Amino acid sequence: MKVNRGSVLSKQYFLAYLSHVMRVFQCNAEEAKVKTMEQFFRGDLQAYGDDTRENFTNAFMELTRANAVASGIAKTEVETTS
Repeated sequence: MKVNRGSVLSKQYFLAYLSHVMRVFQCNAEEAKVKTMEQFFRGDLQAYGDDTRENFTNAFMELTRANAVASGIAKTEVETTS
């Protein structure tokens, strides 16, 4: 995917991107973050500027919170049915 280095990529963009990586590679959010940092940012989180880096970080944090909540709900459902 070609990305214009002059544009700021949104948090929503990275939520979709990280979710896609998780689905394709069947990995968790942390592994998707590492893959994205290696492949998309090529090891340089500043490559697309501060705003894009911040949006990526915020998207990752939101994704991990959502996954934690979903895991907690799933765990609670298993405990109540056991």
